[in-house]
Amino acid sequence: MDHSRGNIACARIPVGSGVCGTAVAEERILCINNVHSFNGHIVCDTASNSEIVLPVRINNTVVGALDIDSPAFSRFSSEDEL
Repeated sequence: MDHSRGNIACARIPVGSGVCGTAVAEERILCINNVHSFNGHIVCDTASNSEIVLPVRINNTVVGALDIDSPAFSRFSSEDEL
């Protein structure tokens, strides 16, 4: 398995925009099997095909998101959400 680091992510994404902004706005984990089918997906790395975004909370307030992309389709599952 290749664990190489991909491209640097977009620096700031507005709340409600793309997968990351949607996860923050909805305060929930988003696991996207095919980012190309996500309406409004923001392309930071053209090699990305699937994505999981986990909101980061401090004192129950969402302050950001951990965004992990993969070149493989359907790379993430419900196990990754735990």
